[in-house]
This record gives sequence, C-alpha cells and structure tokens, in this order.
Amino acid sequence: MKTGKSTAGDTKARILDATEKLFIEVGYEATSLRQVTSRAIVNLAAVNYHFRSKDIMMQAVLGRAWGRSTRVAWHCWMRAKRIGRATASAVST
Repeated sequence: MKTGKSTAGDTKARILDATEKLFIEVGYEATSLRQVTSRAIVNLAAVNYHFRSKDIMMQAVLGRAWGRSTRVAWHCWMRAKRIGRATASAVST
C-alpha cells in the first residue's frame, strides 16, 4: 500500500530522470540545479544528498544509460546464440 511518501530510491530516480531529460533538451552546460529540482519536484538538499555535483549527476546518467544498453546488447546476444543453435541443429539433421 502506498503511503504517498517518497523513498530515497524514488527521489534519486526522479532526480536522474529530470537530469537526463534536461541534459537532452538544453545540454549539460545550460542545465541548472534549480531546473533539476523544479522538474524532479525535490529540494536542493535532496540533490546534494544524492549527488554532490553536476559532474556526478552526469556520471550517474551515463552509467544508467550504459547499464540499459548493456542489458539490451546481452539479451540480443543471447537470442542470437539460441537462434544460432537452433539453426545449426536444423542444418545438421
């Protein structure tokens, strides 16, 4: 049951989501912490708690994107491997 209270993980995710969108929309240099706090609906203390600087926020955004692309690549590779095995056994019989 939801209590309406955000967890630290929810807050951090909202900050990262807002930061990623702002970096895409206006660029790294033009993104301000004020814009991030406004978009994520958090206060500056929350941003400073989870990320000490805009550079660290950028690293987190890139790390999250890298993680997603790595997972996608792994799933594609596993699928290709299964298809390859199925094709090889069909050809050999």
